[in-house]
Order: sequence, then structure tokens, then C-alpha cells
Amino acid sequence: MTAPVNIRATDDVAHDAALEASLAGASALRAAATGYMAAAGEHPGVLLSGVTILLYGFGAARAFDGRLRQPGLGARRPRGWLHSDEVPDVAWVAAPGNLPALFVALGYDEDHRNAMVFRAGINRAHAAGSDARASLIEHIQDRGGNAWADPQLHRSLLHIAGASQGGMLGRGDFEVTGTLDVAGERLTDEGGSLLRVPWATEAAEPTAGCSVEAVCAIDRRGTAAVIVYERCVNGIQVPDWGLLAPRASQPVIRGVPRIRPGTPRSMPCPAEIRFSGTSTLQCALVSGAAALKVLPPE
Repeated sequence: MTAPVNIRATDDVAHDAALEASLAGASALRAAATGYMAAAGEHPGVLLSGVTILLYGFGAARAFDGRLRQPGLGARRPRGWLHSDEVPDVAWVAAPGNLPALFVALGYDEDHRNAMVFRAGINRAHAAGSDARASLIEHIQDRGGNAWADPQLHRSLLHIAGASQGGMLGRGDFEVTGTLDVAGERLTDEGGSLLRVPWATEAAEPTAGCSVEAVCAIDRRGTAAVIVYERCVNGIQVPDWGLLAPRASQPVIRGVPRIRPGTPRSMPCPAEIRFSGTSTLQCALVSGAAALKVLPPE
């Protein structure tokens, strides 16, 4: 059987899960999301790292902002650390923003088979020996984009990186805030035109201890999706869920201007959906060290 979606991914686990979803009839967006969740099940450093999604199709050209956020929303300003202090690791833990962005993006697809998306993550987590991570993904499937706001989920993060531990995370950081869904940025160059996320050039380097990964997909209906995510490989352990949190926030240092809580933390997103002429979808591309190019299915 020929897959109705062409797929490329930097991670074999993500690629195989996305391909399996496409063979079951998933769109490019849902196939890419399935690949992302499979990676989240396989690797401990995905679910607490940033993600950005670029979508062309379903009558839309959108970018979804699932980057990590500066913590401290709704909390009193901390006293802050002196330059001479040794700042604890947990003070660098940022607030996750991936789940609201993912569910908003999936809402554009007329196919609402989310169970397929999350089953891939649950199965990969069990295969990787992390029943805790599998349980977490089951909770996410049930609770949707507001999952992190559920105390049953975020309590473990507060025990690790809340104020009592020297961190900056608070309950307000797990509420859905800010603009998650924006128009993609359309640019023109010698090769035609391209669509990218508006914050594509804000960061050239990955978050410390993270690698940049991607899943790209185009289907026969002319829909293209690129999911770019960071995978933490050296971070702070959250043992209750079998996760790793990256060092992505900016601790409050006395005498240094404070970053406003809720501000998205920068992450690379060198993703493009390119067109020939003015409208014909040609390829999806993730440039840089992990370059991927995907052509439409024949």
C-alpha cells in the first residue's frame, strides 16, 4: 500500500509512528502529531520542552506557539539571587506550553481521531520501560490542551521546581495564556514564496542540553505540516513522570531586568513550507544541521 502522506523526520521513532498513522488514513498534520507524540513517549526530554507547529491546509496558513514560557505568572516577584550566589538548577525550569498549542493545531483537522495520536506515545513509553510516562500521556489524552492545569499532573513539577525548592514555577504557570495560534509569515524569494513561523529567526542555538528535532509531512490533499521540537538530553529529572526538564528559564538576578512571566523562551524553528509561483505547494523544509525536504505524494 502506498502511503497517502510523504514524511521525513529526524528521529526514526517519530518517522515510523507518523508513517503508520498515514497508512491508517491520517492527514499530514495528524501524522506529524502522531510522530511527535511517539517521540514524547520514547524520550524523557520531549514533553517538558518547547514545540512549534507550522500548518498549511484546511483553509489556513498558521503557526502554533508551544514554546516554553518564563515562569512566575500570578506570583509575587521573588527576591532574586545575587550575582555571587550559586543558582539552583530548578530555578532554570520553565513552564511548558506544548499541549495547548498541539490541541489548538489539531482542531483545524476535520478528522478528530486523537486517540490514534496519543496511542503512539503511550505504546512507545511502555516499550521504553516508562509506565509513568505512558500514564502521563493517557492523562493528556483525556484532559486535552489544559492538561498541565490539572493538579494531578503539575503537582510533580511544583515539587521539583516550585518556590519551596528554589524554583519559580507556580500554579498560574499551568493555565493556558497568551496567543497560541497566529498567521504564518509569508515571504518571497527567488525560488517563489515560503511560509514560516513569525519567530523563526529569534534563536539560532538550541536550548542548553537540548537537540532540535522535526517531523515534516505533506499529503495528497495539499496539506503540509512541520512540527519542530526540542528534546532535552541533559536536564532536571522529574521522576514521578519519567521526564527531563530543560534549563530554559531565566532566574531572577538582583540588578538584572526581570523577564516578564509568561514570555515565550526562544528556541530554534528553522521550518519552512515552500511554494512555487504563488500557490502550488512544493515542499516542506527544515533547514540547518537536521535538513529535511519533503515533496508532495505523486
